[in-house]
Amino acid sequence: MRIDETQLKILSVEQMKDIYNTYMVKDFPQSELPPLEILLARMDRGIYECLGLYENGELRAYGYFTKHADRRYLLLDFLAVCPEYRSGGYGSKFLKLIQEYYREENGIWLECETKRTAPDEEQRSIRHRRIQFYLRNGCVETQVATVVFGVEFDILYLPLKEKAPRAEQEIDEIYRLMFDGFAKFPCHVKSASL
Repeated sequence: MRIDETQLKILSVEQMKDIYNTYMVKDFPQSELPPLEILLARMDRGIYECLGLYENGELRAYGYFTKHADRRYLLLDFLAVCPEYRSGGYGSKFLKLIQEYYREENGIWLECETKRTAPDEEQRSIRHRRIQFYLRNGCVETQVATVVFGVEFDILYLPLKEKAPRAEQEIDEIYRLMFDGFAKFPCHVKSASL
């Protein structure tokens, strides 16, 4: 009997590029996906970490994180399960493993496209299911929303060491880190009407 070995691995720059070009360009709307050069620049600055969930050496899911080392928070920038493995529990497994992997951090912020701006009922349903997935996996809703490059997100939080952080302040801090060097700050934080 074969036992499946599932583990998180830090992705190399080459693996990250390959995942971006193979999966991310298909998995995320163009309006949400920054150019690869921006993500590579974040890696060069030491504020970006890319993890892959592997089973028996093959990629099943991936997540890209912005890390604010001083404040001990992360932002889950992207999370996706490879298309052929969706509905197989890999998203939940990834979230469980990152809680252990990042157990010394305060917590992890997540951006979910808000249901309020969904263009139609199908998109509203997709966004609702995505939020419910995160809530089932230990995340909590906050009263904070953001607008990044014109896309509105509701902010969820996956508590690790810090159970009740000041969401607006911490999200603002992590965005300032992410977008340092941009000529114009491309986002703002606001209270959400959940």
